[in-house]
Amino acid sequence: MSKKLMMAGATILLGLLVFGFVLIFGSDDNPVTETEASAAVIELYGGEVERTERAKDGYTIIFNRDNGKYSAQVDRSTGRIESLALLEKAADANPVITESEASELALKEVDGEIMQSSFSKTQNQYEVVVKNKQEKAIILVDAIGGTVIDIQKEPIQQNEAEPANRVITEAEAIAIAKKTLDGEVQELEFTETEDGGFYLIEIENDRTDQEATIRVHAVRGETLTVEWED
Repeated sequence: MSKKLMMAGATILLGLLVFGFVLIFGSDDNPVTETEASAAVIELYGGEVERTERAKDGYTIIFNRDNGKYSAQVDRSTGRIESLALLEKAADANPVITESEASELALKEVDGEIMQSSFSKTQNQYEVVVKNKQEKAIILVDAIGGTVIDIQKEPIQQNEAEPANRVITEAEAIAIAKKTLDGEVQELEFTETEDGGFYLIEIENDRTDQEATIRVHAVRGETLTVEWED
């Protein structure tokens, strides 16, 4: 066999070995190690790691806190903590806090309005959703010790936010008013209020001999009141 053929065969064999290695062990550039996954869990939740287990797409970290034993699932490729579950409640754990107390704790972390709160029996924690003009936050509160164990925030897009300081135009207000009575506008006034103000539009329809004064909210574009003239 010639030297060139031997070199070509060796190159092909090496390529096959590399391809097989990628198939077996994956192609992630910097996968998270068990040590890094454990450190991330303890940094976020506190406590002490009991053991780690290799899962399909990551690691299962079993760790102990003062109020019980927990299990955290960590994604191997991203290092993200996907879920947290209470496995065993400590015998001397603090009493379970109420939903109202969990909401108060959540508001200390994120200023805003509580949109929703719920309790998970399997994870023994409250999930409180707080929203303000800039962001929406999901706050997880330990139901046993009253500890905030996780906060997930997502910014509110401008088109999803409340239409603060956005006043509809006079033309838009007239178009809304004419849905109630189509006719000629006799008078239009704008009154400013704490919730955005309103338009007062007087419309007359000569054909039907009807006349009405319609109040339209200047921010929401809603018809607030209709007063018909005799």
